[in-house]
Amino acid sequence: MLKSFKINILEKVNDINNPYTPPQAKLNKITKTKHLNGIGRMSFFLGLLTLIFSLFFISYTGLFFYIAPEIVLIAMFALLLNIIGLRLKNAGYSAFWGFLILIPIMNILLIMRCLAYPTDYKNTQILDANGKIVTVIFVIVFIAIISLPMLLGFLLILQYGHI
Repeated sequence: MLKSFKINILEKVNDINNPYTPPQAKLNKITKTKHLNGIGRMSFFLGLLTLIFSLFFISYTGLFFYIAPEIVLIAMFALLLNIIGLRLKNAGYSAFWGFLILIPIMNILLIMRCLAYPTDYKNTQILDANGKIVTVIFVIVFIAIISLPMLLGFLLILQYGHI
């Protein structure tokens, strides 16, 4: 008797026509995020280091004189666009944003975003702890690079009275 009474009460509480029925949450279907191709932050960073060191190696060893420098620079630029495009695809953005590397101030912001954004950042809009740390380090290094010549100029003025 008690069990049937509980079932009857639950049926009445969950009845749609009952004004005392608590509101039901309308949950959307959980959508799977699509698989994002591309490379992660560490692969992007290692790719940048590889490009920089290979450019230094080619220039230091004098291979520029044996290989046409234009071909080397075009190949390096194509590889740079490739790794930036792959990183942007991994973050959820279009690879065509990689052409912002050609605009002077935007290239710095683009590299910072490629280093900081986690996978699928466009959909989540959440910067993880590693991204925050990378952003802070990038900003500190950028400010140091900008302020170092000013500091050296100021020290030269103090020492010699002029630059």
